[in-house]
Amino acid sequence: MKNNQVIKTINFFVFTENKALFNWVDASLQLGNLPVNNVALCSTKEINDGLLDAENNNIFIVDELVYPRLLSKIKTIFSLSQFNFSILVLTNSKDSKNFKTLNLATIDFVPWDSLTVFLFEHLINSLIRDFEQNHTLQNLAHYDPLTKAANHRLFGDRGIQILKRSKRYKEPITLVLFDLDDFKIVNDTFGHEVGDLLLIKFTEVVEKSKRDTDTLARLDGDELALLLPNTSSENSKIIINSLSKEYMLKGNKVIIKASIGVVSVSPKNTANSNFKSLIKSADFSVYEAKKVTGTSVYYASIL
Repeated sequence: MKNNQVIKTINFFVFTENKALFNWVDASLQLGNLPVNNVALCSTKEINDGLLDAENNNIFIVDELVYPRLLSKIKTIFSLSQFNFSILVLTNSKDSKNFKTLNLATIDFVPWDSLTVFLFEHLINSLIRDFEQNHTLQNLAHYDPLTKAANHRLFGDRGIQILKRSKRYKEPITLVLFDLDDFKIVNDTFGHEVGDLLLIKFTEVVEKSKRDTDTLARLDGDELALLLPNTSSENSKIIINSLSKEYMLKGNKVIIKASIGVVSVSPKNTANSNFKSLIKSADFSVYEAKKVTGTSVYYASIL
């Protein structure tokens, strides 16, 4: 029987100021049997959310002298459950107890002088297995099992991190809150299975319209939210306009209708904003939108 499983290649990002260490890593990877895609010598200044390849494995090989700076930069760039990489720290000591780690990140420590090519390859394979297990657990903890959208906890973390970024780079941020209209009626009329399909379809429609950097979350039964970094309320209309269409769900015609609240923060005002106030303002906007029958949108005053 043929095995159709796609083998992921590995991108290695080496963070060190020690040229000899980089040359050793590069040579060891050439001698081994790992499916290497790329080996790059990097500085912590190059880390950004566009650095990683989501389709393949990403591994940071880090000199212990650079490691503290790397951790600090990672915390400002990546939010909870976005650690799409593993870290192997090459140390000058056999004691790793004094090194800090990251919650939910896959990190291992090994003395450089004890490594062989064979052991290095074994550690990389072990690191990838640990990452895959952690990734599975993270998905269970941070994503809604029905819609696969982010859950309340992950959304809150992403919101705080994105707002921090908006403050630092003076970028706008928009929050869209959706309250699905007639969801209870759909459940009562067609059954809970159709209600579940309605939630799944809504998520699919929004996912097709949003960017990879946007975060869609299911906050409650029929309440969903969309976080749009570096976006004004005007640009959110593309997603909103994709709703209010009729779909066949298990042989039943169902129209997705929602009361939508939109709140945006301009670049000059991000410094005075907090995520709780954004949620509160969007919640009020939904309340105002509900005063109109059918899909309706209420835009809060730009903060």
